[in-house]
Amino acid sequence: MELTKKDIITRVVKAAKNTRTTLDENKNVPDHKMDIEKIIQVKANVVVRESQLGVDKVHIEGVLKYNVLYSAANETGTLDSLEGEVPIQETITINGALPEDMVKVKANLEDYNVTMINSRKIGMKALVAFEVTVSEEEMVPGCVELSGREAIQVKKNDFTMTQLVVDKKDNILVKETMNLPANKPNMNEIIWGNFELRNVETKLVDYTIQIKGELSVCVLYQGEEDQMITQSLEVELPFSSQLECQECKEGMIPNILATLVSAQANIGEDSDGEPRALELEGNIDLDIKLYDEEEIHLIEDAYLPGVELKIEKRPFPYEKLIMRNHAKTKVSEKMKVKDNQPRLLQITNVTGEIKVDETIKEENGLRVEGVIYSDVLYISSDDRMPFYSIKALLPFSQLIEIEGFTSEDRYEIVPCIDQMNGIMLDSEEMEIKATISFEVMGFTKGEGVAMVSVEEEPMDIEKLSQVEPMIGYIVKEKDTLWDIAKRYFTTMEQIRAVNELESDEITPRQKLLIVKETKQI
Repeated sequence: MELTKKDIITRVVKAAKNTRTTLDENKNVPDHKMDIEKIIQVKANVVVRESQLGVDKVHIEGVLKYNVLYSAANETGTLDSLEGEVPIQETITINGALPEDMVKVKANLEDYNVTMINSRKIGMKALVAFEVTVSEEEMVPGCVELSGREAIQVKKNDFTMTQLVVDKKDNILVKETMNLPANKPNMNEIIWGNFELRNVETKLVDYTIQIKGELSVCVLYQGEEDQMITQSLEVELPFSSQLECQECKEGMIPNILATLVSAQANIGEDSDGEPRALELEGNIDLDIKLYDEEEIHLIEDAYLPGVELKIEKRPFPYEKLIMRNHAKTKVSEKMKVKDNQPRLLQITNVTGEIKVDETIKEENGLRVEGVIYSDVLYISSDDRMPFYSIKALLPFSQLIEIEGFTSEDRYEIVPCIDQMNGIMLDSEEMEIKATISFEVMGFTKGEGVAMVSVEEEPMDIEKLSQVEPMIGYIVKEKDTLWDIAKRYFTTMEQIRAVNELESDEITPRQKLLIVKETKQI
């Protein structure tokens, strides 16, 4: 008897752990930088550079990157900035982990604070959360066809399986150049730059992932002439890129999270040789998951009348995509300038970071609740403090409909801020508006059975003789024609012929005449 097999690849999570670490470090202001009078705005993010599995542990290395905008301790309130990194090294105990397993590490900056210790030193405190998942891949050789025996009776299981084909990290480099508007002076020095991703979209074609989106850029720079005040420039730069991926095929289901891990702006020359070109470069990390849906047709059981079959079966878990949904919600919040803060003249830039606090499974789907941590940079009415920033919280709650979603099902969610801006209502009040998009995928769990080997053995004659050659049988709950035929050493075809059945469908309390197959195979 010959078995034709198909390899079923499954991934099982062995262990998952969430942990937090606290960073506390002081940094000196470099000699070429001016003294600090007041910190205006801080940007920070965590980058995981390496994660290595050992026995019962995972070692993580990364950095906390920070960029601080401050007003200098002089009469004109000149702006300056400093940037740097705080190293992160963390070893996390995970029982059952092995070096050959697969590990995914997600780092979230839950809280951070930068304070001025004195005019030449700052203190950096941060709380970093790590989500670590260790999984192993298993290959199950399932039987899809049995040959060599004409009378072999097989039981098939047909189901749809959603396989994770690609699970990896990669990155793309975005480079764009733009010229300054005519009403802006030449650039002498870039003081500060803030960069964010917006409206990221991905498309799969054979062997390639296509990515497009917008790079939201705000740059503060010093004009070429000494008398020029600090200038601001805010633009939305579209970009597109392609990433080679040999496993990628059109029709697969992508779940790709794009994160801007670093960016910088440099001064370039325009076609006239003037310092009026802004050269932008961004490094985007991609957490890539590609799924493929496949119709699986496995033989999970077999028998041969008159022959004993020794069958080895192996159960395996699988998942099926039950839905993919794209939802959007709009949030807004009004806020006033405090008494000790300078009044508003013009909003320069609004940035935001989305944090999902809780996901709640409800009857009709998944409710996502969280907050956008917003930071507003504005031109103030204080000549000694020409730029200032204030923070705002924009809470949100969004129900994402998922038909047939249960508490046992699994979901993946990718939130993203598509748009964000601020409207100045008067010199003391503003309104912050944002549009959030959610890419959600829901998976239900299943368990299949693969027949991995079959061996023929002589039939136990005594066992065969205990079955009456002809009996009347009343169908019970959960009975199938296959089960009855196997139990009484006959075939479904013979039961259908004797009982004049038009199909394999039977119902409880139905009466059947069963005739044992007496022919030795």
